[in-house]
Amino acid sequence: MRKINFPFGFGGMLFAFIMLILMPGCSGGNDNGDNGDRGVLTSDFTPCWGAPQGPSIPPAQSRVLIASSANGIDFQRLADPKQALVIDRVGVPDAVVLASGRILLYFVAGCKYYEGAEHNVDEIAVGVSDDNGSGWVFKNVTFTGIPGNLGRAVDPNVVLMPSGELSLFGTMWIGNDPKPRIYSFLSKDGGFTYAFQGLRYDPDACPVDGVFDPENYRFSDANWQIFTGGACGHALSTDGGNTFTNLGSFSDMYVTHEIAVTDTPGAYRAYVLGAGGLAIRSFRSDAAPWSVWTLEAGERLALGTASAMESCVLGFPTVVRTANQGYLMFYQAVIPGIGCEGGNNP
Repeated sequence: MRKINFPFGFGGMLFAFIMLILMPGCSGGNDNGDNGDRGVLTSDFTPCWGAPQGPSIPPAQSRVLIASSANGIDFQRLADPKQALVIDRVGVPDAVVLASGRILLYFVAGCKYYEGAEHNVDEIAVGVSDDNGSGWVFKNVTFTGIPGNLGRAVDPNVVLMPSGELSLFGTMWIGNDPKPRIYSFLSKDGGFTYAFQGLRYDPDACPVDGVFDPENYRFSDANWQIFTGGACGHALSTDGGNTFTNLGSFSDMYVTHEIAVTDTPGAYRAYVLGAGGLAIRSFRSDAAPWSVWTLEAGERLALGTASAMESCVLGFPTVVRTANQGYLMFYQAVIPGIGCEGGNNP
């Protein structure tokens, strides 16, 4: 798929018009962020659709797609490509469902379209759906209180707290120090503004590589775990997610991107990617303290290039269970036309 550039050319304008029709705004607004517009949430920006032209950074080379499942095991791509595609030129998706049923889909945006032009960015934003992923509104996310020696947060991973507040863990860097560390933020306005809380995980055992992309799951205040790749990619907090102790590597062969509930109370599923990123698989843990995980047979979703909607590799699966749509998986794939070496659109 070649780049669609809204302000130039009939094809780009037509595509933009179609996408605006197909992606209506969210109704409701009970979870704040309604902009004072009488309960209708409106977008802060329009996605940049299609593959970019010229040099681009990784977030702008990917898109987020949807697959669905009745049981959390057998995922199928949506038949309608208009519904299957959530957004282009973003990466590292992470989803959470609020008590109201609203889906918040966080990601690192690589491009935003506003004020009549595309703007290359590298920042966290959020998609909001009040109809189980059929329609989306795209909102900026504001971070407050970040100390001056820290850069921006990326790799968002969000946990819904019992209070209804949202805890976001992200990767950050101190000045020019190349070591990534995990910090947390808290939102009290429904997920649009996050206040800085502090450092959460900086394992001494990994003084150079650090930890990034912090999938984390709150089983309870006394059992909050981080799952990701690398030698220090598994960690445990027993103090409500304030400090984490290194447990080593979760798996030498797979990188964990999501922990999700199952149909069995007390049992959880970890969605993972192996080398090459050609298929999403899963582990399962059936009982507290959720320290024993067993690889499940088969693939949850394999790369499907025949659809012409995805290419090269899959990435960052995030799974939520909805009230009436079963399980939804949001996953990252390279936009066709980018090339599998991460080059420019030919």
